[in-house]
Amino acid sequence: MIRIAFNLLITLIFSLQISACSPVSDVKNTKAEPIKISTELSAIYQRSCKNCHEVEATGAPLLGDKERWHTILEKGMDIALDRAMSGYQGMPAFGQCFECSPEQIKALIIYMSNPSK
Repeated sequence: MIRIAFNLLITLIFSLQISACSPVSDVKNTKAEPIKISTELSAIYQRSCKNCHEVEATGAPLLGDKERWHTILEKGMDIALDRAMSGYQGMPAFGQCFECSPEQIKALIIYMSNPSK
């Protein structure tokens, strides 16, 4: 069981490193491949992110709003991640997912910018 979890973690890290190499402008590309997330990240999204990122009244960038996410991500993933981790404007620190790692938050940002339907 530990070996499976370790292999999943390595796969996630490798995937994040590959995605970090692609230009941010790909996020705005409507032809970009939709991002799929693991069951674990999906559960985190459902429990933490969804509460704001699927409710227009919150002012949060909505799931799949490519223009809004492009505006955020054109400043760089490091800034987007730092703001998500530290809190920014209405965004609570860690998106109220205090057990989340920076890698998980980054993966969720990437997912929200171009989700699979």
